[in-house]
Order: sequence, then C-alpha cells, then structure tokens
Amino acid sequence: MRRTLLICYLLISFLTLSCQKASREIASLPLSPGKGGELQGQIYKYKWPLSFPPINFYAMWKIKKKLRKFLKTLPLEKGVHKRMVKHLNHKNLKKHMVPFLLAVRGFYLPSKEKASKTFKKHIMEAFPNSKVIPGLEHSLFNYQKQGGEGSGSGAAEKKKEMTAALIAAVVTLYDAVIIQDKNFRLGKRPVVSGELLKRVGKVAKKLLLEVAARFGDESATSRLANFFANDPGQVRALASTAVDVIHKYAYEIHHMFALSFHRKAKLKNWLLKEFSKPEQGKVWQYLEEVSRQQRFAVHYVVDGLQGHLIRELTEVSGGHHFLNRVYRENAIHSKFKPLASEKPNVGKKRDTSFFTFLKDEGFVYSHKSYLPFFKKLFQENPEGMVKQGISTTPTLSGRNIPVAQSGAPVYGEKSTGLPNFNFLDRESEHGHFWLGNEAFSLSRYIKKNGAKSLFERMPHFYGLNCSSVYMEGQNLKIDGYLTVTLGEKKRDYGEILCYFELKKRAENYVKLKKLYRELEQLKGKLKNRRKAPSLKRAKARRLLKKISKLTDESLPPYVLIYNAWPDHFSHYTGPFANEVISPTGELNRLDFWLGEFEELYKKAGVYEQTLFAIAGDHGLSPTFYQTDPIDLIFTPLKKQGYQLKIKRLTADPNDPSIVDINNRQSLRGKDVVIGVTAGANLVLDFFRDHGKNWKTHPYYDELLSLKFQDGKSANMIETILSSVGESLDYMVLREGPCDLEKAHIRLMKRNDGKDHSAFIKRAGNKIFYRFQKDLLGISELSNYKYHSSKEKAQYQKLLNKCLHQANESNLNSWCDEDQWMLLESFTSRPGGVTQLAHLYDGSKAGTINLFPAQGVAYNTKKIGRHGGEHFHEKDAIVGIWGAPVKKVFKVPYSIKTAINGSIAPTIYEYLMSKDVEVGRDGWGYPSLFKLQKKQEKLLKD
Repeated sequence: MRRTLLICYLLISFLTLSCQKASREIASLPLSPGKGGELQGQIYKYKWPLSFPPINFYAMWKIKKKLRKFLKTLPLEKGVHKRMVKHLNHKNLKKHMVPFLLAVRGFYLPSKEKASKTFKKHIMEAFPNSKVIPGLEHSLFNYQKQGGEGSGSGAAEKKKEMTAALIAAVVTLYDAVIIQDKNFRLGKRPVVSGELLKRVGKVAKKLLLEVAARFGDESATSRLANFFANDPGQVRALASTAVDVIHKYAYEIHHMFALSFHRKAKLKNWLLKEFSKPEQGKVWQYLEEVSRQQRFAVHYVVDGLQGHLIRELTEVSGGHHFLNRVYRENAIHSKFKPLASEKPNVGKKRDTSFFTFLKDEGFVYSHKSYLPFFKKLFQENPEGMVKQGISTTPTLSGRNIPVAQSGAPVYGEKSTGLPNFNFLDRESEHGHFWLGNEAFSLSRYIKKNGAKSLFERMPHFYGLNCSSVYMEGQNLKIDGYLTVTLGEKKRDYGEILCYFELKKRAENYVKLKKLYRELEQLKGKLKNRRKAPSLKRAKARRLLKKISKLTDESLPPYVLIYNAWPDHFSHYTGPFANEVISPTGELNRLDFWLGEFEELYKKAGVYEQTLFAIAGDHGLSPTFYQTDPIDLIFTPLKKQGYQLKIKRLTADPNDPSIVDINNRQSLRGKDVVIGVTAGANLVLDFFRDHGKNWKTHPYYDELLSLKFQDGKSANMIETILSSVGESLDYMVLREGPCDLEKAHIRLMKRNDGKDHSAFIKRAGNKIFYRFQKDLLGISELSNYKYHSSKEKAQYQKLLNKCLHQANESNLNSWCDEDQWMLLESFTSRPGGVTQLAHLYDGSKAGTINLFPAQGVAYNTKKIGRHGGEHFHEKDAIVGIWGAPVKKVFKVPYSIKTAINGSIAPTIYEYLMSKDVEVGRDGWGYPSLFKLQKKQEKLLKD
C-alpha cells in the first residue's frame, strides 16, 4: 500500500500545486481588548468567483515571456510544448494557466538558498563524529558527504533534474485534462466523457511506464507501476482521479492568485478613501489595529507525536516512569504473544541502540543539540503544555488530523464526517478508504459535511497553509501531497519551502513596521486634512499605497504547519527506534525546525504577540506480533459451508488497486463490509436485513443469531471471540440505540475461556460505566506516569463519584464528560470511556469494532501502530506557548487533560477575541482557555 500511494502521488499529487501567490470571558483573553480584525473584516469582502486579477498589459507581457522561457527548460513533448505556449494568449485559459505555471516555476523548483539550510547540515556541525554515541547513523541518516540526505553539486543537479521531470509530467497531464478539453469551464465540474478518459489515460499509462523505467526492473515500485500500467481498469481509475483533481485545483489556484490582487486593491482603495475624509476617517484606527493590536498564531499539527515520550526525553531529572516502563516492555515482548498468532515480527527493521544508550544514562541526555527547543518548552512553559493529551477513538490520522486542525466534531452539524480511515457510508451506499488516489477527494468530503477550517472562519486574515491536505480557504498553500511525497527522499523539502516563505514575510513585516512608523510621524501634521501641507498629504498617500501592497506579503496572522514524519517512519521502524528518537531522528528534526520557525517571529519583533500551538493526532505503540483477524473469522465460516458475500474496503496487499472515485458501486447485497488499516482497529459492517432495514445496524442480541443471504444464521459474537482469541484488546458493539443524544454500548473480551463484558451508557453528556471485568482499566492508576499523593487523592474522589457512587437508575448520580475525562487522565486509558461513549454517534462507525491487544498488529507487518486503544496511541501531545500564555494562565501548572481538537478553538479565541461554544457553529471541543478554569474548579470541588 505504501508503494501504491507513491505511484498515486507521483502521478496526481503534483497536479495539486497551489498558487503561491465576545462574550463574558473575552476580557480574560491575552492582549485584551483585541478586536479580532474588525476593520479588516469590513475591508475584505468579495463576491465569488473572483475575476482575473487586474494585471496591466506590460506586466502580463513580462510574465508570459518568463513562462515561455520556463517551458523551454522542461522535458516536454513538442506537441505539449506547442499547445502550452499557444494558449498562454488564450483569453479564457490564461486566467488559470498563468497562475498554474507561475506556481510551479517560482515556488517548487530547488534553489541554492533553499539548499543552504538543512537538518543534516545542523547535525554535522553538532555531532561531527558519528561514533560518539550509538544510533546516529540509521536508515534515514548517514554521514557521507555526498548522497544520503543530499549535498554537493552532483546531488543538487540530480534533484533539479528529477523535479523538472516531475513538473513536466504535471504540465503534460494539465495539457491532456484542460488544454485539449473544448468544454472546460473554470470552476465547473467536468462531464467525464469516454474521450477525455481515453486521452488522459494514455498520458497516465505513459507516465507509469516512465516511473517503472526510472526505478529499475528489480524495484518493487517498478513492478507496481507496471502492474497499474497494464491494467486498463487501474489506468481508467487514475485518469478519472486526474480529471477531478486538475479541475478542482485549476479553480483553487486561480482563486488564490486572483485573491492576492483583489485584497491589495481593496485595502489600497479603502485606505485612500478613508484618508480623504475629514480627520482621515478610520485610517489611524486601522493602523493601530494592525501595528499594535495585531495578533499572530502558528498552529502545528504533528502526525504521531506522543506527549509523554517527548516530555520525558526532555526531562533532565525525575523518575522517567514512562521511558522505564516502555524499556521493560520492549525487553519482555514475548508476554504480548497472543495464542491466535504464529507470526512474530520482532526485530523487523527495529534498531533501538540509542534507546539502550539512554537507559544506561538514566534517560537523561543533556547535549545542547538534542531536543533543545522541547527542553526549553517544557521547562519554561509548564502551564501551557497539557499533562495528558488525548487522541479521539479510533486513533487514526484520517479521523484525528481534521479534528486537530479544525476543532470540528466527527458527527453532527458542520462535522468532518470522518469516523475512521475506512468506512461504509450507508446513506450513499458507498465504501470509503482514504488512502491512495481516494485521498484527493478528502477535502471535498469534509466540505460536504460542513466542517469549517480556521482559514474559512477568519477569511479577513491572510492565512498560510504549509503541507496540510485537508484545509480549505487558505490564501497561500504549500501543497501537502507534494511535500509528503517528495519529503521521504528529499528530506526537509516541505519544511524548507515553508521556512523560506516565512523568512521572506518576516523581513517584509520589518519593512512594513517601518512604513507604519513613518506614517505615524506624519499623523500630527495630517490631523486636519484641509490645513495639512500638500507634500505631506502626498507622502502619506504614497506610504498608504506601499502599506497596502506589502501587507499581504508580510507575516500572516494565521499559519498552519503540518509535519508527517514521526508517524511516517515510526510505522516501519517502531516508535522508539533510532530513526525516531536519536539526535539524527525525526523528533530532533522536528525540534530543529520548530526552533527555526520561532526564531523568525522573534526577529520580526512579534513574538510577544504570537500564540504558538501544537497538537499530535495520536501517538504510536510498538508491535511484536501480527495476525489477520479477517482470515481467522471468515475462513472457518466458509469451511462450514457459508456462502458469504464479503466486501473488503481496503486493497488486498497482494492485489493492489486504485479506486475509481467517479464510478463507485453500491455495496448493497453484501453480507459483511470490512474496513481495516494497517495495525489498527478492524471494522465490520453487518445488516439487519437486505431490505428496508439495510441501513440499520444490528444490536448485540441480533448478532447472536445473524441471518445471511444464503439462508444460514451464525452467532457472530461467538465466532469472533473464539477466532481472534487473545489478540483482541476488546470489541465494541451496540447494546441498544446510539446517536448524538444517547448511547448504549457493550465491550467484550474472552480471556482464559471466559467471556467478560463492560457497558457504557450515555444520556447527553452524562455517562454511566459498569462491568463484569474492567476492560478500560478505570479502577487502576496508570503505571506510565508518576502520581503525587495529592493526585492520588483526586483520583480516588473521582473514582468514588463516577464509578462507585453512580446508580444506573439515577441519571443525576452519573458523572458528566468533564469529570470522566479527569478521572481517565489518571489511568492507562485516557479518554477511554468518554471516547467510546461517542463511537456510535453515527452509522459510519460500523457494527463491530475490534481493537488489537497491546503488542499485536492486525493485518500488517508494520512494527508501529495506531488505531488501538493502548496508552501510547491515545497519548497525543497538546499544548500552547508564547508570551500570551503567561497572560492567560495565572497558575504555574498545566491543564490536566485535553483532546487534540481543543487547539483550533484556542487559536480562534485568541485571534478573534470571541468565545467558542461547543455545539454551536460546528465547534466540537472547548478551548484550553476554558478547560483550564473548568478543570481547576472541578479538582477543587
């Protein structure tokens, strides 16, 4: 599947190149009374779609001259080159061709300046000797002067050639999809005709064969590319996706390109108009807002960043309970072997020599270049870093990244609608698997469900998106499909693009501040417009024009930065391998770039006004054994004579495929639909019947005797429990009706031949939990962290209230979700009860969810997993820092617990000075500002 993604990205992701070009509590927010850009909101108002930007004839002539020269540098076929040059002058096509070509020419091509700053260069200076400690060299880092991460003119030239070839492929597909399509209309979804698919498919097949040739006959990537190229169905599916993606991004690129011109024009016209009024109208109010009250926010979302792991790696003292526990578990991994598994994957690509070195050092490594940013962050900002961050259930990126970025709920009004990486949508009757080429329709799916990005919530603020693939509404986007695809081989690729864009803008902000000061010096002389000297008025107008031109070229008020690498490589090496935790690993690479980004804000002089925030979508748990529950469950049924109609949403690893997203088939008529992602939870969809109740999930008692289409019935509860054995942590299913307002679910596990059950009831935000066996570990303190005597007392009080004193028949005795979250934060299952109580808020979460036991990987050979409910996977980092934090949190301790979705509303409240209310306008989670006060009160009570 990993190589399937690579093929898809190589052929399609480069098509997505984006144009580079309160209420009562408001007073408690930092830097009050911020206006949230009220005047800016009045200035920037648009009618969609925007027309082509007003570029004068001379400027357009110069642009087209540069683009013709640029096209000559690409290895294009003669026919493609001729059509592209010809259509630069076409009145209907230049409005999207010009932005598209300017984007690929000016932004994604490598340069000497961009090659001057890399993590490898930093490491070679900090650790010149690769032998000084174990684990400095590994599969992602070597000390060779040439090659490796790339240095020297030869490597740079090779990368330049590769990039040029890829851009040529993009232009070729662009030509096939748009230039040769006589029916193309900007912003209108095309009719995907057979002729169009044939033309695009021909190009796609040729590119696949070129990929195969580039990687060599013996390469697995080459074999996969040849497989796709020689399968007409797969070529058609790629062509169909390419058509959709090209059209979507042609419009998006045009809009962002035009928006930059229109914003500048709007600001200039407004400033000059207001300046012409007596007393200069609102000009001085605007300058006060943007020069003194303007707030900034940088929003990091890091895939696979675990809170306790990074916290304890940075501690210079303390018991290191988490790391000691993890080290012991790795040493005695045989205890995790389930009876149902005979497939160990111990040691596969797993090198933990640096982890062993840390153990010998007492888990204290004080080198100044090892995680210096995080060390400073945890030591100097204790109040901003949440003690127990939580990933929502299941802990999958397809679900949690949109949550962490937008703060939207998974279900309900204006939600993301993404409960998992793969699911059956019973309303549309289609199955979704958000990997491969289907990932390109993720944004469309989220938008259809109504979730809003922070860019869309704050349209008057200029927004920069670095590498996120989900969010809509940004003014400037560094494409995430591209940076993730190339970033594995061209290390730091996306980070470098983002850094140098922000560096340029930080320098522009310094220039902008100088213009503000010059204008302010004229203020006294310009106060009475009629009496002001004409030369002073003329100078003021020139300054206002410069300000309007430079404003959107300076630091954006909101920046979103996505980093994929802790997750990306932990899957293949394990989360505690050298590739992840050593000084040359991905955590230290992340630390390096966090420090570099923050330094830009300090140099620009806006650090005191900037809120920095970070959210992990999940952590990762190591796996030592693997099993395939699909085979274990359904093979015995087939042997017993059941003629089941089974649909597996994921591609079979031995039979890779690409989804034709424009030609989906209804899944009605299947006995079971199976969704599973590597190492994660297994989702089974069953049906009450195949008539009017097809959309309804069967409950527990119905699954005891489930009737299939062949006329036979089976006890699916017994079948599953007897098949998967001790590889199962627990399975979850509906005991009764579940929706946004209520839930009644059952958890089950078989241990030593005995079945154990636990039950969760929810009414609104009140939750009741009872059990025969405590499958969620609520009755025990976590052994992954230290608890003070005060914390133990707090835990015991919450345990008594929520568990022992609660009466199922008395709703008033049940704890609410805030109390349960606090209780769970003391345990090894943070968010266990509260998250499972919402698992079945909608129908897309499946009928039965199977979560793998600790140390076990379902359906994969990967040695790092997320999607189970183990502590490591739930333990996502959540925190904020910067000068504004000190002005909000008045006590020197951190928030006890928070879901990763709380970061987005925290940023919104800071930038907008407006309250967020959960359940209104698509907000699914409270801000950290609110949580800190609420939890402080709850713990006191």
